[in-house]
Formats: sequence, structure tokens, C-alpha cells
Amino acid sequence: MKLLIGAAAAALMFGTVALAQTATTTSATAGAATTTAPSAPVTPSRCPAAPADPTVPDGATATSSTMESAAAAYRTWAQTMQDLMRCHHAEYDEAQAVVTVRREEHNAVADRLNAVSQSWTASSTTFCARPHMRCDNTAQTAPSH
Repeated sequence: MKLLIGAAAAALMFGTVALAQTATTTSATAGAATTTAPSAPVTPSRCPAAPADPTVPDGATATSSTMESAAAAYRTWAQTMQDLMRCHHAEYDEAQAVVTVRREEHNAVADRLNAVSQSWTASSTTFCARPHMRCDNTAQTAPSH
């Protein structure tokens, strides 16, 4: 019976550690690991949509004025794209901060569960080891969640 209690406690502890890991799948054909899709919808980006690409003139046939106006359009487009990249990078940093906080919250809950489960197992094992004590599975195993 004590072996059963120990096995149940070990399974509970190892199971909670596995929850902290990112789920990945490997494609049989490509052999590449990919992260599974989130279970909740992803918040839309606050960044603006990317502008259309500028028209690049044919350098072999373009006039000077065509190249000058295309260069101005390119500089404006490139600046907008750099601003857009900064916006997406800021959103990425914010998302990473949220992931870090959620991971810490999850791990704190898992640590508490493991600590109380170990304490519960030790206490119930001691209780059941006392003379003339009859224990059933309810008294010996930690509550499940």
C-alpha cells in the first residue's frame, strides 16, 4: 500500500513538471518540430498594416527625375517599414514579458502542489503506519485536481 502511495505522489509530481513544457510535434515527412497552436485566440496586432511595396524603376531605361521620385518614395516606404518593425518588436517584447510572468505563476502553483502533496503523503504514511490503523485509499492519497 505504501508503494502505491509513493507511486501516486511521484506521478503527480512528474505530471505537473511536464505541464510546464511547450508542446511540440514532429512532422514525419519534414522531420521539423513545430509548436502547437495556442488554445486561446491571439490578440490582433496594434501595429498598422504594412504599406504596399514601392515601384522600383528599371535603372537601364529610367530618367533622372523618375529615379529621384522613386528614391523619395523608397525612403518614405523604408522608414515606414522600419517603424513597423519597431512596433512589432515592442509587441513581441510585451508578449515575452507576459509569458515569463505566466510561467512563473504556473511554476509557483506547481511548487505548492508538489510541496503539499509530499507533506500529505508523508503524513498519511505515518498515520497508516500506526498500530491498529486501517487506511483506505481516501486516507492515503493526496486529493487530485
